[in-house]
Amino acid sequence: MAQVLRHLTEPKPEYVAEWQDLPAWQRDVYTYVFESIEQRFGRPRCGEE
Repeated sequence: MAQVLRHLTEPKPEYVAEWQDLPAWQRDVYTYVFESIEQRFGRPRCGEE
């Protein structure tokens, strides 16, 4: 969240919301995107970014 706040002085609430506070559809989209990236590029090893 710190990176969002560094670049946006007034971010939209959904940019800084906690996971459990997001609507179910948005959590589903984020999950789908994350899993698609993992499938395409693999899961990062511990300590790697």
